[in-house]
Amino acid sequence: MEHKGLVERIEAELEQGIALGRYPRGSLPSEHEMARRYGVSRTTIRAALQRLAAKRLITRHPGRRTRTVAVGEVLTLENLKLVLPEEGRADPARRKLLEGYFALKREITVDLLAACCQLAPKEDLDLLSSACFLLRDEAHWELDRSGWVRQEFELMRLAAHAVDRPGHALLVQSLEQAFWGFSERVLPHLQGPAIEEWAMLAFHALLERDGTTLRRELSARLMALDVQLLDHLAPAPE
Repeated sequence: MEHKGLVERIEAELEQGIALGRYPRGSLPSEHEMARRYGVSRTTIRAALQRLAAKRLITRHPGRRTRTVAVGEVLTLENLKLVLPEEGRADPARRKLLEGYFALKREITVDLLAACCQLAPKEDLDLLSSACFLLRDEAHWELDRSGWVRQEFELMRLAAHAVDRPGHALLVQSLEQAFWGFSERVLPHLQGPAIEEWAMLAFHALLERDGTTLRRELSARLMALDVQLLDHLAPAPE
């Protein structure tokens, strides 16, 4: 029996090929061709294809070639990493999907914090202000950028709890899971000073219960950061 790692490796390579559009006509090579290409048995290939079918990335019918499913039709927050283009490659369609992710994350952040200005009791606002200050410190002192991101999502969770929005808390969890799926591509491009600035803006707005500043200025600052990230992940066509 061939090692389970072979199945996972072939699954990952095929998944990447589907995501990058390497099968433009939607038809994968035959099991025999793939077994020869990878130097494994057809049993191993079938196991990898079963995993892809479980993710709904391919369709399989007896007597027919296995076909890929358009990424846009099966895309979820959890598998958003599939739409990342190759490094430096301009891809308007994929950029638009990534824009959707960052816009949703930005809107949830601003909406929750602004709602806290109106609805959260003082003790919760104090917790949120402390979380903003901790985010500022993380961005100022820590070299590990992943710590900044964890603190940002923690701030969002605290805000969802403060205004009693369990649905938003679930969405924050999904947004975070999606982020870690492509974090290796994003983390190197996060800018500490910019994160410090918006964290302190949120800190002061929460202390003053100033939801208007959050909806205007914080939203604009976060959008500017998102555009920078998008330009690295999926450059706009020249």
